[in-house]
This record gives sequence, C-alpha cells and structure tokens, in this order.
Amino acid sequence: MKKYMIVVILIGIALGGIWRVSLPGESEKKGNPAFTKVSVRGKEIVDSSTFMEVQGSLAHDTATDNQIEKCQDAIYGRITKTEYLIHHDTPWTKLEIACQENFKGGIEKGQQISVYVLGGYLDKDSYEKKFDDVAPIDDDGLVEMKYFQNELSKVGDEGVFYLVSDHEEDIFEKDAYFLLCSGYSKMMYDKKTGDIKETAHESVKKVPRGQFFSKIRAHLKQKK
Repeated sequence: MKKYMIVVILIGIALGGIWRVSLPGESEKKGNPAFTKVSVRGKEIVDSSTFMEVQGSLAHDTATDNQIEKCQDAIYGRITKTEYLIHHDTPWTKLEIACQENFKGGIEKGQQISVYVLGGYLDKDSYEKKFDDVAPIDDDGLVEMKYFQNELSKVGDEGVFYLVSDHEEDIFEKDAYFLLCSGYSKMMYDKKTGDIKETAHESVKKVPRGQFFSKIRAHLKQKK
C-alpha cells in the first residue's frame, strides 16, 4: 500500500508539472503557487475593453513629478522580451528590459532587468473565476486585459520606466521590479514623432524625448 501511494504521488507531481510552471526563485517561497504561462499563438483573443472596463487600485499619485520622487529606480530602456503569466486568476506581463539610460538608482547602463506589470491575458476559466462573469470566447480562447486602459507592451518598445523592487510583495523571483504605478509608470517613446508619451490619469501628454530627459534630471537635481 505504501509503495502504491508513493507511485500515485509521483505521478500526480509529474502531471502537475505539465500544466504549472515555477518562476526562478519561486520554490524558495513557502505557500506560493506556481504561475501559469500563457501562449497567445493561434488563440482566439477578445479585448476586454470591448465589453468591460478593467481598473485596479493606485497606491501612488500618477503625476510624473511625484513618481520620479517615489520610485527607487528610473531608467530609459528597451523591451527585449515579453512573457504572459496568470497568478491567482490575475494577468501579469513579465518584461525583460535592457537599460539604455539611468536617471535614478543603481541599475547600470546595459543591464538587463525583469519588470512585472499588471495586465496581460486570462483564459476563459480564470476570467470567469475572477470576475464572476461569462467570457465571450470559446473554451480555449483568451481575454486581453488592459488595466487602466493601458496598452500591453511589445518587444522593441522603448520608454522611461519608474520602478520599485520586489521586496514588499515578494511574489516574483528575487531582484525583480514592479512599475511604481502600473501602466502609468511607463512613459513610452514614439519613434515616429520623437516624443515621450507622458501618461497620467485619463490623459496623455507628448514631450520631445530630450526635453523629457532634461525635465527628469532637473527635477532630481532640485530635490538634492
């Protein structure tokens, strides 16, 4: 009987490993369930903004001057990789960002960092659990979730990112970062116009990139 139970447990662990993926460092955190990786390839995708507005809770002021003061690190970087995850029926996007310019903090030029931001994709089951609503998609489809109506990031996108480290919530791997104020803390660069899109609550202001950089440096210098 004991041998039989061991075999059953091992089979269960093996099967579970097919569907659940642990992030680096996650096994060290007691009670933290694995994340589900989401692949969008070949899937029917419905944009949630066509039938609902997804909001979250903001812990900080969305004004950029306040964000630069409150963040731990501020960089200009290029997104080199995106990965979509589900954790507790909540969508996250993991961004790999290569730092091209440092304004504040200890992230060095050329350094690659992992940044997590709310938003991404939910499968039908996760969506219906989280929102107690029927997702308007087939069973194998995905709902694209844009919290605060911020567009999801893509590989090749560049911008200014206001960051905090993962020492408080501790749900991702060690040395990861969050955007200070969700999508409002990523000021993306428009390559066509040369402007930084400065996002704030319910508005977008475009500022030439050089002018935006000067504004950050001047503000930090004034606060010293």
